[in-house]
Order: sequence, then structure tokens, then C-alpha cells
Amino acid sequence: MKARGPLCKVLEVLKTTRYRLSVMSLSSTTQGFLREVESSTGFKVLVEEQGSGLQAPLLAKVQVARRSFPFHRVVYHPSAWGMADYLVC
Repeated sequence: MKARGPLCKVLEVLKTTRYRLSVMSLSSTTQGFLREVESSTGFKVLVEEQGSGLQAPLLAKVQVARRSFPFHRVVYHPSAWGMADYLVC
């Protein structure tokens, strides 16, 4: 199955970078956790800030990789940057 539309752009980013970090910088422990997830599952992890897509009180959400969605995606609300390591792990 060939990806089309916005998914194509995301897949291109994943080909060139391990993680896409918007505003924040994750701790080395969290980055190690993400590498372990990638190693264990065989799917890359995409971490991104997305304020408009999350309604209060939701601070983060995770989409697990599957056949039609070839990477794990963690989305966090920009107001939660101080808790980013907790939300990602």
C-alpha cells in the first residue's frame, strides 16, 4: 500500500530523522525508552506537538502502529511541555 497525502509527508520525515521534536527536548531517559520501543516493535516513533487537535483536559494521546499506520505517534499539547517526559513514557 502506497501512502498518499499528509501521511506521505510524515513518512518522509521518518526516513530522515529518528524523532521529530517540535518545541521541547526530551530527557535522555525518555529518548532511550523511545529507542527501546522502536527496537522491540520494529516501528519508528514520531513525537510531535499538536495543540489544536487535543481538547481539554486531554494533554497527550498515543496512536499505536499497525498495518495501515506504519509508525507509533505520540502527540502532546503545548501547554504540557513541562510534563512531556511523563506524558511520552
